[in-house]
Parts: sequence; structure tokens; C-alpha cells
Amino acid sequence: MSNYSFTDDMLDVRDLIERFEELEDELSAITDIEDEIESLDPKEDVEEIRIAKENLEAKQKELEDEQEEFDQLGKILDELKGDGGDEQWRGDWYPINLINSDYFTDYTEEMVKDCYEFPREIPWWIKIDWEETAENVKEDYTTIDIDDETFYYL
Repeated sequence: MSNYSFTDDMLDVRDLIERFEELEDELSAITDIEDEIESLDPKEDVEEIRIAKENLEAKQKELEDEQEEFDQLGKILDELKGDGGDEQWRGDWYPINLINSDYFTDYTEEMVKDCYEFPREIPWWIKIDWEETAENVKEDYTTIDIDDETFYYL
């Protein structure tokens, strides 16, 4: 089971895809029961239909939270679909990393230090405005809002 929280500093879209597929498998049980009901003869299989409908109702109730999560992940993945990125899934490309807006300044600082020649030790009297730098970097990113959180991605 994929672990993620929409309050995490960063989300990996591969985790969201993995969870979506897990939920898809779990929820297929509902479709199986619906198919079973449809295959029964309403005149001859009255008792079997009644039992199958009870099973369907119980399964739907059992998987109610999973259905909500599945629907939410589906909407997120639909919104991210085709926006470039490095992860291909079901014929479309997705960005791998979603960076929480609360973490974006720290992310920017780490990225600059990792990707550019940057002195390891800066004298105490030199100050770098990482907030302003993060604001400048945001121009290259797209946003998605998830559960009252804004995430940035390339």
C-alpha cells in the first residue's frame, strides 16, 4: 500500500498511481457483483439476486472511503495527465514530483545548492533571500491544488 499525505513536503506521483491501481483492484469487486446480478434471470434467480444485492450493498458500504479516495486520485491524475514529466502511465506523461508550497523555499535552496556551483561556506554577513529566489523559480512551475494545499511541478 502506498503511503502519502497531501500535507507532505513532496509527493511522488508514482505513489499516487500505485495507490490508484490498488484501489481500482479493490473496487473491481463491486463491478464483479454488479455483473453477477446482471447475468442472473430475474424470474428464476430471485433468491440469488436478493443475496447478490445484499452483498453489493455491503461491499459498497465497506469500500465507501476507498471509493472517495479513488475518485479524488482519479481527478488529480486527470489534471496532471499530459503536463509533461518523466513518468509514463496508461499512454500519458506525468510529472514525478509535486512540491508542497509550504516547502517550496527549502526545495529551491536545496536545488540551487545541488545543481549550481555554490560556495560551501558563505561568510555570515552575506545573506541570500531564498524566499525571493523561490518566487523567481515558481515562474517555471505549474500548480495543482489538492485538499487545500498547493503543489508545484514541472
